[in-house]
Amino acid sequence: MYINIIVAVSYFYFNWSYFRLVSKVLRFPPMPKIFVAGSFLVNYAMFFLCSILQFNLLVNWGLFFLVLLTESFFYCRKEFQTALFFSMNGILYGLTINVFCRCAVAIYSSQPLMSFDNSITSLKALPVFLGFLFGGVVFHMMALRKTQNSFRVVLDHPGHLKFQLEIMAGMFLYLYLNLLLYQTPGNSIVLKLWGIKSCIFSLAGAGLGMRYSLKMCRLADYREQNRDIRRKIEQKEREERELRSTAYCDALTGTYNRQYIREQLKNLLQKELPFALCFLDLDNLKGVNDSYGHGEGDRYLITAARELELACRQGRDLIARYGGDEFLILFTETGAIAAEERVRQADERIRAISRKGEVPFEMSFSYGIVDSSVAADADALIAEADKVMYDRKSVRRVTG
Repeated sequence: MYINIIVAVSYFYFNWSYFRLVSKVLRFPPMPKIFVAGSFLVNYAMFFLCSILQFNLLVNWGLFFLVLLTESFFYCRKEFQTALFFSMNGILYGLTINVFCRCAVAIYSSQPLMSFDNSITSLKALPVFLGFLFGGVVFHMMALRKTQNSFRVVLDHPGHLKFQLEIMAGMFLYLYLNLLLYQTPGNSIVLKLWGIKSCIFSLAGAGLGMRYSLKMCRLADYREQNRDIRRKIEQKEREERELRSTAYCDALTGTYNRQYIREQLKNLLQKELPFALCFLDLDNLKGVNDSYGHGEGDRYLITAARELELACRQGRDLIARYGGDEFLILFTETGAIAAEERVRQADERIRAISRKGEVPFEMSFSYGIVDSSVAADADALIAEADKVMYDRKSVRRVTG
């Protein structure tokens, strides 16, 4: 009678430690007392019934696993893989420690293993008591923060969780089949040592599997963190490009603005790199705005910018809207004569658009082009190109 009470207390501790571990890993609130008491009564009643009916230990532990899995399934809010993970840990450690204690007591008492089976004459009470007691201690220690975090890492990676479940299932099946030892006659020390070896092998296999799964999970996390960092860097670069575009680009024409091209001019002059600078304005933009409205004036500006961009080499030349109707074009590594030919062709194209009647007004450019060697600083160079443009426009007015 007293031994049954002691065994019941040890099993209660085992059962409580197991579900306490589950609660802490899953960050559940403290277990309801009714659940703790109910699961203990169901499980222990099943063990007691199996003992009375003298079921084979294979049947006994098979039923225990199914009951534990069912309880875990409902306690884990019907997450089957999670419940299977915890119940596999519970059954594997519970069975391993139980078998180890049976074999150790059998060696110490010089009794055959058959004396520790599930029969009425069985001497199993002491090893069962020790098994549940030490099993409860193991689960109690597993509830420490480090093990909790390890379990959470594996549970957060379904692919590696599946691998770990397969490892634990293999170790459990191996140890489960070792329960056949308790049906063998004789008092062989070899069989008892074999049982202890099987326990050590099962725990080592499950432990190595868990260690490998953890490494794979953390490696996957590192890869995901690297991808996340890369995405953030790319997003930051996009945002910086957009900010630069906002800061350095003209909203209407899409060309660069005055600030940007002045910076580039200063940079080229400091490096003493050769280039040609074109100062250009649109003829009669004010008249278009007054006669046809600013919408048509914007159309004029956009069309002009498009044709001027065609005169620029991509990645080498720069065009910027310098003022209301004024543009600057920076032709790198190009002389003034070659640059003027390109601008002249752009002027012919925009005049042709007017002649075709695509717009209700005439479009043309006035421009002046200078070589970078004519001035030492950006302001002087721009002023010189502006003067050339003004002189050309004046000559054109005089000549009609």
